Amino acid sequence: RVPNLLFGTGGSGKTTLAKDLARRLGWAYAHHGPPGSRPANEYARQLLELRTPTVMDRFHLGERVYGPLLRGGSGVSPFQLRVLNRLVNLRGGVVVFCWADPLQLAQRLARDAPQVTLDQAQRAQEGFKRVQKEVEGQLTMLSYTAENGSSALRLYDFMGESVRQLALQAELAHRVGVRGYGQLR
Repeated sequence: RVPNLLFGTGGSGKTTLAKDLARRLGWAYAHHGPPGSRPANEYARQLLELRTPTVMDRFHLGERVYGPLLRGGSGVSPFQLRVLNRLVNLRGGVVVFCWADPLQLAQRLARDAPQVTLDQAQRAQEGFKRVQKEVEGQLTMLSYTAENGSSALRLYDFMGESVRQLALQAELAHRVGVRGYGQLR
């Protein structure tokens, strides 16, 4: 019942982290690509239908970044964003923002996604920083930064334990009716 949602630009280590967390926690893994014509409705339906603990690689916050960059506008309004964030909280969700320094981002993109320019990735990363500020105080959040030359694998055990602890705290807060149980960065 507890979702963990990971966000970040391509090359930030998000998918590798999401798959590793799912494996280590014994949870399901779900990757969410571009939404259809009614993104907010799709995201709400997916959250409401969630039956098992799941690590979600991208979700509703990504539309607030990629909608304007790729489609001229977000398919999730500020009001819909607040409603979706409330659903994430009610489900005990933990959001992890994934970041990478420019050099590591450039290296990963050259290797894994040569069609994406560094400029596009940096604009997306700035968009995620904007969204993180927009939702501050609305969601339980962690930040993960893959630093230049470091192996992301060294941080996964810490991340897995932090996410597990936050998920348990969120579940407890949900059960006793506590709202706004804070954030960890």
